[in-house]
Amino acid sequence: MTKVLIVGKCNSIVNWTEYTVEGFRQAGCEVDYFAVNGRNRAHSLYYKVLGAIEGDKTKVVAERLRRKLQEFQPDLVVYVMIASNWMSAYPFEVAQEACPKAIKVAWVGDKFTR
Repeated sequence: MTKVLIVGKCNSIVNWTEYTVEGFRQAGCEVDYFAVNGRNRAHSLYYKVLGAIEGDKTKVVAERLRRKLQEFQPDLVVYVMIASNWMSAYPFEVAQEACPKAIKVAWVGDKFTR
């Protein structure tokens, strides 16, 4: 069974992350997800506070992602991104270090013009 980790914003206005998780489940994959904005409001606040204390919320989120990747060991990592500019390169680098053999795919939902 293929193990898939979905990385994205949860409980957003369009629910892309949740729909992607459900689609892979329906396809028979073992699926887990990592919410870059936290699983709920309390978790989101935790990221913000810890980020303020440590000086960089992105690194806090990336280190949590590293733990999730090391625990789950996915075959495929799918980044569901509503906006292409909301996440720095660091979480992608962490994913490559934590799971070098996993395939990584980013789905960016923005419309690009010039």
